[in-house]
Amino acid sequence: MNKSHTPYLLDSFFGLPVFTHRGPLISEYLHTLYKVIHQALNEHARVCAFRVDLRFPNNMDANIESCSNEAISR
Repeated sequence: MNKSHTPYLLDSFFGLPVFTHRGPLISEYLHTLYKVIHQALNEHARVCAFRVDLRFPNNMDANIESCSNEAISR
């Protein structure tokens, strides 16, 4: 974990539920996401958000490239 990041372990953030069952979240990212969502809801009547997790196949051997941003940059 980056030394400038603050781990967040509580189950809610500004009254909204967050899932920390896989480990702590990063407080600075939560603040940024909250501001973006709040601003979008103030400017638009409807907002849709989704998340995509890109992963390597389970049968692929991990290497230094898979632990960096190089693969997604290609």
